[in-house]
Amino acid sequence: MNISRICITTLILTVVSLGSPTVLSKNITLEQYLSKSLKNHSLSKSNYLTYMAELKKLDGVKGIEDWNLYTNASYTKGLGSQFSSAFNTHGKTTILSSEASKLLVKTGTRFNVSPTYQSYKNYPEVFPGFTIDDTSTFSLDLTITQPLLRNAMGEIDKYPLQLKDFQASLLEIKYNEDQEALTMRLTTLYLQWKLSYTTLQFLDTQLQKANLQEASVLKQYQQGAVEKLDHVLARQNVKNKTVLLLQEEQRLSALTRSLSSHYGDLSNITPNSSEEKIPFKNQSWATDYLNTKSRFEKLLSIEKEMQKITVVYTKNLTDSTLDLFAKTSLKNTAASYSDSIKNNSFTVGLNYSGFLKNTTTKAEEASAHYKLMALEKRQADQRIKIANALTTLYDDLGKLEEIITNVKELSDLTQEAEVLELKAYNQGRRNSFNLVLDAQNRALSTYIQLAILNFKHAQLKSQIAGVLDLYTIRI
Repeated sequence: MNISRICITTLILTVVSLGSPTVLSKNITLEQYLSKSLKNHSLSKSNYLTYMAELKKLDGVKGIEDWNLYTNASYTKGLGSQFSSAFNTHGKTTILSSEASKLLVKTGTRFNVSPTYQSYKNYPEVFPGFTIDDTSTFSLDLTITQPLLRNAMGEIDKYPLQLKDFQASLLEIKYNEDQEALTMRLTTLYLQWKLSYTTLQFLDTQLQKANLQEASVLKQYQQGAVEKLDHVLARQNVKNKTVLLLQEEQRLSALTRSLSSHYGDLSNITPNSSEEKIPFKNQSWATDYLNTKSRFEKLLSIEKEMQKITVVYTKNLTDSTLDLFAKTSLKNTAASYSDSIKNNSFTVGLNYSGFLKNTTTKAEEASAHYKLMALEKRQADQRIKIANALTTLYDDLGKLEEIITNVKELSDLTQEAEVLELKAYNQGRRNSFNLVLDAQNRALSTYIQLAILNFKHAQLKSQIAGVLDLYTIRI
């Protein structure tokens, strides 16, 4: 037995057990990273501002309930007679008129108020010796109109307001979806960072082992205990591990920059070493939630309700117009501004207008019905697809957990085989250093495979969380 080989073996095993030395650093969990990054991320702020802008824009629909006001004023100086060529430069005419209207959306009732004032002064002679006295006229018309068929109870007037409420809910859903998508992107970025950091730590340990092995083999070669090929292979192994380490350092540096742009300075900060707390629910809960309270189900419900009220709206458009109206008119005509309103009248009646065929609106009504039926069928298909997708995610997660369990055992075995191969080589029971390198490469490959599988496991849980709105609830 070669004493130097045994000493080197002991030293290498010590390095393996201790791992690579690290600078004291602070760990951050996924939850901590998401909490700070979502507050800082410009896209998160943009999502909110876009949501508020679209929400405020919808408020314009409420203008249908506003008072509408129209006013006109005119003043004329210098009047000519309609019956002769007489003209009075001091003649004056003043006309003031206005109109205010208001719609009660709940009933479709319309109010209209129309005051008018007219004044004539110094009117020219109609015929020689025949003049017109100065006059002033004030009238006030009050009108109420109530639809009885078309737009009865304001069905047509309510339509844009009903759509507005549904559209506001859709905007909220879209905002939450955008935030959820951003959260999932940041989660993936963090998990990639953690995978790269974990891989780099292991590669660093492997490189230290390779350097010790190369030094050991070189010493043995100089003593004539091994062939030059063993030293070349050991040196080649060092270079391979160095290249892998440099490549991973480059990848980690790029990922760190990406994370820092949202989180802030990540100097001396490392990812959490334990399993991340990604929001998760069992499949039974997930199925029930998806079918009852999920954002997906709310979206389908809103789409259906919007189409239903569109059907009612188009049906109302096919009706004939029959309006009941009542009007009262108050009026005075006098030569003095001080005369009070004495004349008044009251009118009540019906306005009717209809269609002979009404082809266009009936076609729109039929189209709205078919669109509703098509929507119901399409939504049934969407429910099946998302339910199947969710089941597939849970199935994949279960299979992946089985694979991870086996790869963990495989990783332990490959590391044990690596130690045994190295020990056998140092004891002279293995003549080829290739067997040692093969064992080390298998251990490295299995370890990286396990790290990637853990990354995929976290990714699957993140996808499930996205389908079930768990990130939004968490936020």
